[in-house]
Amino acid sequence: RRTESVSEEESIAHITGRRLDLAIIAGLILVAILILATSGRGNMPPTDSLLQSAEVKNKSGEDRIEPSFSALDADTISTSDQRSIAVLAFEDITQNRDQDYFARGISEELLNSLSSIPGLRVASRTSAFAFSDRDPRPTISEIASALDVAHILEGSIRKSGQTLRITAQLIDTQTDGQIWSDTYDRPLSAENLFEVQDDIADAIVGELRTRLELTGSPNLILQRPVDLETYEIYLRARELQSKRLPETLRAAEADFKQVIAADPRFAPAHSGLADTYLLMAEYGGLTVAESSALARPEVEAALTLAPQSAEALTSSAMLSLRENEIETARDSAQAAITANPNYALAYHRLGMAENALGNYEAGLAAFEQARARDPLSAAILGNIAYLHLLLDAPEKAAEVIDDIIRWNPDAATGYALKAGLALDDGDIITAHDLFLKAQSRNPEAANVKVGLIDIYVRVGLANRAAAIDDSAFNQARTALLAGDKERASSLVDAIPSDSARARIYYDLDDLTAAAPLYLAYLESVSEGRLTLSAERAMGSLQMVDSLNKAGLAPERVTRLKADVNALFEDKTPRDYEDFDALLGGAAVSVLGNNPEEALPWIERIVALRLPTDALSSPLFKPLRSSPDFIQFSKDMDALRSEIAGQITAQIEGPD
Repeated sequence: RRTESVSEEESIAHITGRRLDLAIIAGLILVAILILATSGRGNMPPTDSLLQSAEVKNKSGEDRIEPSFSALDADTISTSDQRSIAVLAFEDITQNRDQDYFARGISEELLNSLSSIPGLRVASRTSAFAFSDRDPRPTISEIASALDVAHILEGSIRKSGQTLRITAQLIDTQTDGQIWSDTYDRPLSAENLFEVQDDIADAIVGELRTRLELTGSPNLILQRPVDLETYEIYLRARELQSKRLPETLRAAEADFKQVIAADPRFAPAHSGLADTYLLMAEYGGLTVAESSALARPEVEAALTLAPQSAEALTSSAMLSLRENEIETARDSAQAAITANPNYALAYHRLGMAENALGNYEAGLAAFEQARARDPLSAAILGNIAYLHLLLDAPEKAAEVIDDIIRWNPDAATGYALKAGLALDDGDIITAHDLFLKAQSRNPEAANVKVGLIDIYVRVGLANRAAAIDDSAFNQARTALLAGDKERASSLVDAIPSDSARARIYYDLDDLTAAAPLYLAYLESVSEGRLTLSAERAMGSLQMVDSLNKAGLAPERVTRLKADVNALFEDKTPRDYEDFDALLGGAAVSVLGNNPEEALPWIERIVALRLPTDALSSPLFKPLRSSPDFIQFSKDMDALRSEIAGQITAQIEGPD
């Protein structure tokens, strides 16, 4: 499906219900298409959740949530997976604290070497290093419980004169006992830094292979840039990229470029820069077209320099997802897993590809594999929560969202997901508050923007919706909301997506212009991949209405209408509490030439206090003279005005 706004944690093609809309994260088919092609309104992003936590103040004085390690249960460690390990960041205990880069380099070398041993599951760098800066530092049992590993390797670096002392110890997390430890003294100079790292890593890995009874040998050749200083910049760039904030992504971009300038043949820097550009479409303010154009030459460079590299193959998979080459993306992700079975991001991309192909169980399995290797990742956890919602397991989704907030309190993801769950429950005020919290953590997060726009459109706050996103589609939609049809008409040709333009033309009641655009969209999607659901019925029936009146594709339109009608067979308004599905039921009645039967569906929307702007849709023209519909519309206007006042007070209030 052609898209305009693909996001890594936000999108997964083929979504079959409002819960999907709410959970779109995460990464990955365009917000606009999800909104327009198959739905009558905007898609709802990610959310938040409740957890055992301590409230403290951050530097700005705002309440934030810190992980409550005491709430973790050390007994939950998976004892069945004894061949699992986390490498914590080695500590620099030199008097001047000037060897941190070397300490992290040792940790990185050990982690990479261990990750390439067949049969050993290794927690990712991102999750394992996350505990370094926490104060107070969690206990080994708490860390092991969070990372679900049976062993932890930790160590320290001390430099005295030209001699470096490295101490390492392996801990059994079930007993909290030390299995092995050793100390290594090495002469150190600027010329032999990499050699010392290799020497120490080889010695420690050799010892661990014996202690953990590992039969395989490392099969990964570690790529390094020209010198340790450049390597330090590369590691810093990766750290910045993992935070996924606009400012950290820009800083990561600068660092990766500096590494490439120093060593153009260092493939991981090209992969890192490509991933940074692709993430900027969701977190950094770039359009999808801009991010893809910037990423493409970096992916090509990485593949040319290291065609069998897991990093390069995974970056290629992400770019293919953006370009809607889903099977290619899946193949690249599987090749990346073969190259490095411990590379969490490769499983992440595989999960995204499987979901885009509609293989939701396979997608969830891939994401769980990613989680086993990177258990604290907000992106991975967000996609798992999304899929639990998709597979109708909201309780499991809520548990995962708790983990997102526990481990990533400064990320937007958890709060956006929780906001979506609140919307799903009809609590628009709580949802708005949570979206504002998410926005405060990342103003550029696309899923947060979509969520806020959706709320403002539903309650009629056109100016606030327009201020969030200056895309032609959003500006045209909000112009319609404000009653400015002339401005909407002037913007519609600037909208790049056929289905998005069709949506605006339809709302302008220009079905003659909408019909050929809907036809182009319908012809671009095979019947087997056209997502249908009760929640998306109204969007599908707007397309049916337009094509019917234009006399286009009559056979396929008839089948589509019949398929949508079948979704509501033997259903009544009492079967639904979601306003999208209720609107769909009303639309089925109208297009079934039984407009009076639509009234109970609309009455239930009003009774449940579910604000929507959709009653003004041209699809409901046959009801405009009905006294009941006129009253329902007045009641809806009053409800929207009431909630708009509450939301405005929420924005302008002292909190």
